[in-house]
This record gives sequence, structure tokens and C-alpha cells, in this order.
Amino acid sequence: MSDAHGSRSWSTARPASRRLAVLAAAVFALCVSGGVARAAWVVGTTPAGPAGPVTSWAVPPTETTCTDTDGEEFETATVAWPETSTPRALDYAATVDGEPLVTTVDGDTRAVVIDQAVLEELFGGPVSGILTVEVTASLPGTAWGAPAVTQAIESVPAEDPPGLTLECTP
Repeated sequence: MSDAHGSRSWSTARPASRRLAVLAAAVFALCVSGGVARAAWVVGTTPAGPAGPVTSWAVPPTETTCTDTDGEEFETATVAWPETSTPRALDYAATVDGEPLVTTVDGDTRAVVIDQAVLEELFGGPVSGILTVEVTASLPGTAWGAPAVTQAIESVPAEDPPGLTLECTP
């Protein structure tokens, strides 16, 4: 079809299949030329933090420190880690050989303490061997979590004097 000046309109100048081929080639060229693609993954409910909704984030791994008391009749081993609160506070779970531990909070530091009383409560008495403390961080209200971090503690019941030796091991 021609207009008053004799030119053709786009729809009659090129068939639809050719327009589709040109469009496909342009999209392909954009994809292989390193065009930027952005995506966001959102869980059923979007957690919110001080900076607003969180739609994409990797839960950082927990970095723990282990300290033990030496030379005491009943020694203790403490596994501690800094609390992550940005963009939102995390939940933490700690276990020793699969048994849940009570986590204490002191400011922005979380910790679990292993001592003879804890071992008696969880296992019925002193345990000889390597204990594994595992700390897992997760973002509340989501399935987002970091891989568990482990800390080994060697437990040796002592006979003279009676007691328990606990040593943090690498």
C-alpha cells in the first residue's frame, strides 16, 4: 500500500517473518556481546531490615573463635562469634555432637560454653574424645542459611586430680 507520496508503510514493506528474524538477531547479538542481565530471587515473604526489604543476599559464614581454660580442675571451652545484624539480624543454632546448646548473648557477641555440667546434662557424664561444636546462621523467616561452621574440642576426663580437660583443636 502506498501513501499519498508513494512510500510504503512498514507493515507492507517487510513481511512479518523478516521482522521477527531481525528482532531475534538483535536479541542474540545483545546476549553474546556481554549485555548485563539482572535477576532477583524473592522468597514467599520478603524479610525487611533497617535498609528496607531484602530480596537478594548471601548469608555470610560465621567466623568462630575458641578459647579454653587451662589448669583448672574443671575446665571450660567457649566457642564465640560476632552477631551479624545487617541487613537483618540472623538466627544462630549451636550443637555439640548433634545435641542443642544454649547460646548466650553479650552485646554483639554470641557464645556457647562447654563444661562438665553441659556434658553431664547432654551425655550423662564426661565424654572422652573429640567433640564437634557446630554453629549455623540463618535469616529468620526464610530458607536462607550459611553452611555450618565447626569447631573441634578435645575432651579428656582426668583422674588425678579428678576433673575434665577441654582443649580447642584446629
